Amino acid sequence: MKRFILSAILAIAAIASANAQVAPGMKYKDIKDSYNTKNYVPQSADPYSRVWSGVASWLVPGLGQAICGEVGRGLKFFGADLVFASVASYGAQKFEDNAVIKDGKVESYKNESAAKSGAYIMMGSLVAAAVVDIWAIVDAVKVAKVKNMYYQDLYGRRAAVDLGFEPYFTLAPSSSAVTGNAFQPVAGMSMRLSF
Repeated sequence: MKRFILSAILAIAAIASANAQVAPGMKYKDIKDSYNTKNYVPQSADPYSRVWSGVASWLVPGLGQAICGEVGRGLKFFGADLVFASVASYGAQKFEDNAVIKDGKVESYKNESAAKSGAYIMMGSLVAAAVVDIWAIVDAVKVAKVKNMYYQDLYGRRAAVDLGFEPYFTLAPSSSAVTGNAFQPVAGMSMRLSF
């Protein structure tokens, strides 16, 4: 039975590796489904920095993608952010045109419904722009990881084994009547081995 299970696992692994064909010059859209970023193991020779890609997209949405060679993808994020900022500006102008503001406070409205719709447009656009900004950061990090995994496969630099240690702390039921507590603290170290 053990041989059958081991053979099945090896057959599945062989089929999966045969499906993940790697060729020079592939773009992110061609390789994104072939890699799981949870399996990414950083290598010293990786061409793209996940951190700097995320920081770049935080500063200018889409810049992290452009740094990773995905200029079109980066322009989409930048364009979406620019559109939402323009719509927010329109909403703010519509609010300002229809409200009477003195000393930083709204005293009355020239047209209350138009002022409120301008405020709603502005707030909705700002929320949408914030969502696009966060999405751009997360996507830039993912693009950097996937492209690094692609280059690791392309040039044969994938790590064979990933060993990780993580501390843990938990409360376990106590069987001792001396402590008087129903739970006892337990601390330790867990090991993760991926290959």
